[in-house]
Amino acid sequence: MKKPSPPFRISLPAAAMALSMLAIGAGAGYAIGARARAIDWSATGAFLQGLAALLAAAVAAWGVNRWQQELRFKRNSELAEKVMVCTEALRDAMGRARSAPDEYEMFEGAGEPLVLSEASYRVRSALLEHKDYAAELRTHVHRVGVLFGAPYRSSLENVLHLYECLRRALSTATAKTTKLSLSRYDPDLVANELKLLAPTLFEPIDPFQEDDFGDEVVQAFDQLRLHFRNDL
Repeated sequence: MKKPSPPFRISLPAAAMALSMLAIGAGAGYAIGARARAIDWSATGAFLQGLAALLAAAVAAWGVNRWQQELRFKRNSELAEKVMVCTEALRDAMGRARSAPDEYEMFEGAGEPLVLSEASYRVRSALLEHKDYAAELRTHVHRVGVLFGAPYRSSLENVLHLYECLRRALSTATAKTTKLSLSRYDPDLVANELKLLAPTLFEPIDPFQEDDFGDEVVQAFDQLRLHFRNDL
């Protein structure tokens, strides 16, 4: 089935320009024509009224266009501000949740610095999910895509994906640490499983060790900030 062609549309600035040019052209034509004969003041008054109406329409079209631009800028700016505030808060929460573990957090029976107690994992999960900034950001994903475009939405979704990776890792670590207190589970096996999660869970204890997940988080947040910086 053939789609109907879209109706002809003209922008308000173009309409204002056209009306202005029409008014100027009409005025010039009338002035030139009036030079060859006596002025009919009645006709002149009617012409001036029409000319004033054209100019008023042009000014109104320009004013409506400016009003629409201001509304659009305000809407986009408010959304960008909400996203950036939540993003900065989420970044801080992820940083606190991934801070290098202290000695008092370590699980005593594991004998491994990268295996923490169940309480420590729960505290870190609470730090990450405090006020649930990620949930608020998720409510803006579709609006960001519609108003700002696919690159903005992709950057926001990447940040949320990394947050979800950390949240799941903390949840898994909490569950596995619970097993360490049960005699039917091999503590060495559970400890090794927790060590595999450590690159996601923590910043490295050794300052010379690379933090690949942390670097990915920093890049994702910087990319999102770069997108929205000019829209505030």
